[in-house]
Parts: sequence; C-alpha cells; structure tokens
Amino acid sequence: MEVSLAGKPVQLKVVASRLRDKSAELNSIASGRIPVEMLKAFADPGNRSMMVETASDDVVTAIRVGNAGIGRMLPSLVAGCAAAPQPAIRNLARSVVRQGG
Repeated sequence: MEVSLAGKPVQLKVVASRLRDKSAELNSIASGRIPVEMLKAFADPGNRSMMVETASDDVVTAIRVGNAGIGRMLPSLVAGCAAAPQPAIRNLARSVVRQGG
C-alpha cells in the first residue's frame, strides 16, 4: 500500500484484510511511519490532499483524502505518537475499519 503526500510516496504494510459482510468491499489495516514533516506540509492551510493507493494482481484502488481539520489536530497527534507511537495508530486504524470508515 502506498500513501502519497506532497508528491512523495510512503510505503505502508497491509497487516490485516477482510471482506465486509456480503459485499465485495475489502477492509484493510495498514501500518507504517509517515514523517512528521510530510504531515506538517499536508496540514498547511490550503486545498491539499493525499492519495492512498493499493494494488494487487487484479485490482487497483485509490482514494483521495483531504486535509480539513488536520492542522488543528496535528499537535495532539504528534504528541500522542511521541508518547506511544504504534499502539495509538493501530488502535485508531482498527476503530475506523470497524466503524465502516
């Protein structure tokens, strides 16, 4: 899985995937590190977005995520990651997938 911020790719490792109920939708959890400098550039005021792309032998998917609100949340995100980097990120990702996000 690849996340692209400010034109720079960051690789994430898919750690879990499952089909959602009876649909063809696949929910996945990916883990990795995105440098805070890239997140700061993403959080700068303006109309910015990041691309999240996945690819397999037969399917390619992509989603564009905007930066609304990240500027306000970035300081607490950075502080939380400094205190407990991996568990906080993984737990948040699991919650988002469980909630259908």
